Amino acid sequence: MNQEPDADGIVRRVPLVIRYGSELYPTLSLEMIRVYNFLEDYELITAAYGSLEVLTDVRIGKGAGAFLIPTDGRGYVNVPYVGPSSLNNNAFFPFISATDVLRDTLDAEEKAALENSLVLVGTSSPGLGDIRAMPLASIYPGVEVHANMLNALLNSVAATAVDVRSGESSTASVFASFQNSDSIFFPYKPDFIAGVMFVLILVVGLGLSMLLPVLGAASMALTAVILLAASIWTNFQLWDTLKWDFPLVLLLLLIVMLTLTNMIYGFLAESQTRRTIKGMFDQYVPPAHIDSMLADPDNYSFEGESKELTVLFLDIRSFTSISEVLNATQLKKLLNDFFTPITAIIFDHSGTIDKYVGDMVMAFWGAPVADEQHRSHAIEAALAMLQKVEDLKA
Repeated sequence: MNQEPDADGIVRRVPLVIRYGSELYPTLSLEMIRVYNFLEDYELITAAYGSLEVLTDVRIGKGAGAFLIPTDGRGYVNVPYVGPSSLNNNAFFPFISATDVLRDTLDAEEKAALENSLVLVGTSSPGLGDIRAMPLASIYPGVEVHANMLNALLNSVAATAVDVRSGESSTASVFASFQNSDSIFFPYKPDFIAGVMFVLILVVGLGLSMLLPVLGAASMALTAVILLAASIWTNFQLWDTLKWDFPLVLLLLLIVMLTLTNMIYGFLAESQTRRTIKGMFDQYVPPAHIDSMLADPDNYSFEGESKELTVLFLDIRSFTSISEVLNATQLKKLLNDFFTPITAIIFDHSGTIDKYVGDMVMAFWGAPVADEQHRSHAIEAALAMLQKVEDLKA
């Protein structure tokens, strides 16, 4: 019953030894192994940390047949779960009703199963209070936690999930090349894991912080996917070959959060750049030019440069005389009626408007978007303006 669950209520780790008063006592599974192998005792391996002696391993057996089980400082180890419980139809461990044993109503197969076997007696009824939660099941008899520990100790290696009906491994093909360690018997978390995680998070965090801002959205996503896949693959490799219980969540969250942050920032920055360019140029530059600038904003800036352009000046002949006989409203309507189609002609011929001054328009060709035919486009626009003026004379 002495199984202390994690903070989320799940039993992932159990002690091999428990201190009561000034004495240390073995867990049920460890004591069964001692008796089963006719051993007199165990050896607790410690390491000095300053003035403290901290438990690091439990040695079982002596000589060539001895093996070490790495533990934390409290003597806890990860439980190597191997399959569903007796509450499931395809239970990994065989179970027999205690009532049938007491009443001597076992069939031949059940009697054969009990012969020369190590037997754990426990309860599986929820009302009797020995129901636990394990990583892959919320209802799991506590006695079967001992069974998983006993199974691992008997095999002297961490057990792997197999289909007991076919005997074939259920391991996915991507891990087919992994080799099980033959010297480490329980999954464990080395003392240096915390330091490794700190350095790894620091290196990955700083690296991504410098790399992601210079990448595009697609490159960011690809980089994140590669890092996530590499982290998960490496984690499984360490688990399968070295039995390291290496924490993975913080590293994955770091990669995901940094990628999302940079992608969101890049999206907002690009949107702001588009709004800025459009706001500055939409009154003076053809829509096609704005689209070209938005598609490649890095090639455009507000710094001056020298280049060859074609410039066009246009004004209304005798505008002073015309304006003297019109009031302000009539003059405004006249200019609007004139400038609207003239502006459209300039834009239609890939020109850029520099300014409006009274009745004068100044436009140029060849900037901000390069135009090898700027001379021809300017002349074509001028001829189109003259034709439009003929239409507007009425």
